[in-house]
Amino acid sequence: GLSEEVCELAKQCTDDRVQVSTPTATTTTDTTTDEGTEESPETKRARLSELPGEENDTAAADTPDSAVVLPIGFVRSDWPGEGDTPKQLLVEYCKKKQLDFPIYTVVENKSTRSFIATALVDGRRYSHTIPSKSKRYAEQAAAQACLEHLGVPLLPQKSIT
Repeated sequence: GLSEEVCELAKQCTDDRVQVSTPTATTTTDTTTDEGTEESPETKRARLSELPGEENDTAAADTPDSAVVLPIGFVRSDWPGEGDTPKQLLVEYCKKKQLDFPIYTVVENKSTRSFIATALVDGRRYSHTIPSKSKRYAEQAAAQACLEHLGVPLLPQKSIT
């Protein structure tokens, strides 16, 4: 599917950041508005293009059809047993910036029993290249990739005493 193509393209590249263009959704479920009326793909593109983008990104990244793919994987031991996880930090970021909450899409690779997730935040897609062993960890990795790209500090810096 869509996420598998994004992951394959990202695996082929060794760069830290990869801009991947993805096709626009044309299914009725993806093109309906909150009221349930159908919206044309052109109208959806126009509506999504009105969303503010990052100033320092390339022109290809400003299109609503692009995905930001980072070579990130979620490692549970890197995070405290209690406290904030990448998904929680991303929800807090969205609340602070008055954005809609992230929407996650997870794709399973049945042959390797691994998962890759994509997070949709403010009309932009963020994904990771390192497969996760569970859907939950894949979503955490996608949130981590999003936060990394947005420049949000992930873990509090420990003070040296």
